[in-house]
Amino acid sequence: MKILLTSPKCDSGKEYSQYPLGVLYVMSYLISQRPDYDIHFYDPRVDPCSLEDTIANFSPDVIGISFTTGSRLNAIKIAQKYNNEKRLIVAGGFHPTCRPEDCLGNGFDVVVRGDGEEVFLRVLEEYEEKGKSRGVLLGEKIEDLDKLI
Repeated sequence: MKILLTSPKCDSGKEYSQYPLGVLYVMSYLISQRPDYDIHFYDPRVDPCSLEDTIANFSPDVIGISFTTGSRLNAIKIAQKYNNEKRLIVAGGFHPTCRPEDCLGNGFDVVVRGDGEEVFLRVLEEYEEKGKSRGVLLGEKIEDLDKLI
């Protein structure tokens, strides 16, 4: 399965330089648990090619978008543009955790609230077994971070 993870740029106000650590933690966990998955991270701040070209060349089965309220409009544009009957679009991050209904109504199939490492893996495995689904899932707080290694 091909998975593309991204964290869009801010669509309003000043862009603050920060690493998208949350989605990178999710990616790291997925790689450690499922090395058979083909996972790519697209960062619009540093990648030389466009998201459109990346999606066209990589052709992901799942697109995971981690975002804050400041990048909400860009995240929704991505979700609406690339959502189709076969591709799963998943929202995660601060905004989806606080406003999951806003995401489900705007192109996202699944919203992961809270700590996403374990629950996102379950979403992917369910998608692999049963196909596309919709809903909001709550990631449990991970107390022992060493278990993610």
